Amino acid sequence: MSSGMNAGKEVFVKDGEPLSVLGAAAGRALREGDALVISPDDAWGNPLFAGRALAKDDFHIHARLTLEKLGGTGASFLFGGFYHYPCSRPEGNRTFRVSLDDGIETHDPCELGTDSRIVYGMTRSRAPWKDAKREVVAKTADHIEPGRAFTIDLRRKGREAVFEIDGSEVFRTDLAAEGRVTGADDGGWPACFGFLPDEGVIRLHDLHAEGVFSRESAGHRDVWNMGHDGYFTYRIPSLCVTPGGAVLAFAEARRSDFSRAWSWGPRWDSWNADSVHCVMKRSEDGGSSWSEQVSILARGIGYEARDPAPVVDRETGEILLITRGPYIMKSRDDGESWSEPDVLEGLSRGAIGHLTPGPANSCIQLRNGRYAGRLVLALGAVKTGEVGVVYSDDHGGTWTLGEMSSGLQAYEPQVVELADGRVLVNSRNHSERPGRIISVSTDGGCSFREHLDERLPAKLCEASLLSCAGSAEKPGAGTPPIAFCSPGDGRRALTVRLSDDDCESWSHERVIYSGQSAYSAMAVLPDGRIGVLYEKDAYRRLSFVRFPLSWIRNET
Repeated sequence: MSSGMNAGKEVFVKDGEPLSVLGAAAGRALREGDALVISPDDAWGNPLFAGRALAKDDFHIHARLTLEKLGGTGASFLFGGFYHYPCSRPEGNRTFRVSLDDGIETHDPCELGTDSRIVYGMTRSRAPWKDAKREVVAKTADHIEPGRAFTIDLRRKGREAVFEIDGSEVFRTDLAAEGRVTGADDGGWPACFGFLPDEGVIRLHDLHAEGVFSRESAGHRDVWNMGHDGYFTYRIPSLCVTPGGAVLAFAEARRSDFSRAWSWGPRWDSWNADSVHCVMKRSEDGGSSWSEQVSILARGIGYEARDPAPVVDRETGEILLITRGPYIMKSRDDGESWSEPDVLEGLSRGAIGHLTPGPANSCIQLRNGRYAGRLVLALGAVKTGEVGVVYSDDHGGTWTLGEMSSGLQAYEPQVVELADGRVLVNSRNHSERPGRIISVSTDGGCSFREHLDERLPAKLCEASLLSCAGSAEKPGAGTPPIAFCSPGDGRRALTVRLSDDDCESWSHERVIYSGQSAYSAMAVLPDGRIGVLYEKDAYRRLSFVRFPLSWIRNET
C-alpha cells in the first residue's frame, strides 16, 4: 500500500445526496429528487469533484448520471491532475477528460442539436482543451439519450484503463502513456475525479469509487475547501495569533482565478473585475474549530487582495495585515474589525509600486539587539526577481525601503530574526542554480549579503519560515529553534525542518503530509505548539495541523 494512503470504498453521491463532494456549496450544485443537479455558469464551467483523491494503484470509479440535453454541450468526466490559474505551471496539472457530448468538430463546440461524439483527450498546463490531443471513440447517440439515466465505469488495472457506458466498453487506454494524468515524476497523483457540465446540465444520481485514497493524518482539519462560500477556490494561506490568544487564518478567495484551460475557450470577463478577495477565519481553541468566513478585503483588482501577510505588534497589541499593492490594514480589537486599506506611508510609488509582499511569514517584529521593536516586511519584485525589505520604527506609521538584492531570480521571500538580531530572508529561486536564496542583514534590513542554501528544497515554491521563540521548548533565553516548512520540488510531501543553530544546519525533519502540497504558513500557538496552514491535494483544500517541536524531533 502506498505511503500516506488507505484502501477501501468511498461513496461520494448516493441517490442524489452529496455525501463527500467539492463544489456543491453556494448554489453550484443542488439536490432535486434523487439527483444532484450540476448546472453551468458563466465563469469556468462549474466542475464538481469527489471529496477524495485516488492513488496510482488499481481503482474502479462508478457513476450513474443523466444528461438533460445533447448536441455539443461539452459535458464531461474529469480524471487526474488538477486545475490552476493559467499564468502558473503547477506540478501534476494533467487532466484526462472524457467529453460525453462533444461536437463533431473536435476543435470547437457545435450548435446544440447537431450530431456529437464521445471524445477523450489530455490537457496539460497552459494547453486549452481545444489544443489537447483528442480522440473520437464513439457516437454519443449510440450510448446516451437525453433525459435517460446511464452508468459510466472507469477501471484501471496495471497501466491499462477501461471506460464503459452501461456496462459496454467504449474505449481502453494507457493512463501513463504520453504524459496522460501523470508525468515522469508521477506528479499527477493522487488524482481527483468528477464532472464538468460546461454548457449543459448533469444530473448526478450516484458516484462511488474503490481503490487507494489519499489519507489525512490525525489532527489535520480542513479550514477551506474548493467551491465553498461563494468562491471557486482558496489559496495562499497565512496565520497569526492575536494578543487575546485567538488564531487568525487568512487566504486569497478566488472567484475565477483558476485555470479555464479545460474549457472551450478563454473566459476572461471576470478576471479583471473583483476576482480575488482576502478572507479570514478565527479559532478560539488553538485551531480545533474555526469560525464562519469573514471578508476582509473585497474591492477588486485595483486593490490586489493577494499575498496576505499579517504581523502582531507586541508593543501596541495592534494587528497589521499587508496585501499586494502593497496596502496595509490594521485591527485594534483582536481581529474583530479592520481599517480601510491604505498605502505604506513614507514610500514613493516609484520606489515601491513594483513590489509585492511575500505571503505567509514575510512580516515580523524584531525582538533583539539595537533594532528591537522594528517591523520588517520582506517584498519581491516580480519583473526583476529582486527581493528586499521595508521597515518601520514607528509601529507601521511610516516605512523605509532597505537595500534590494543583487538580482538573482528570487520571489516570495520569507523573513526570520536570528538569535543575535540579524535578519534572514529565505526566497523562492528561479535561477539556474539549485537551492533556496538566502539574504542576511546585520543592520535591521538596511543592507544584505546573499548566498544559496542548496540543502533546502522547494526551489520553485513558496516555503514558510518561523522563529519558534515563545514555543513550549526554550521559551526564554537561548537560540530559539527555527522551523522551515516546504513541499519537495515536486510539490508533494510537505515537510517541516528544524534548525537549532540559526539556519546553519537542519538537524531534524518530519513529513507533515505525503500527498500533493504547496504553499504553507506557520505560527506559534498559545499552548506553545506549532500550527501549520497549508495547501493540500492539488489546491483543493487549505488544511490546518498542529504539533509540538518534540514531534519534529521524532520524540513523540
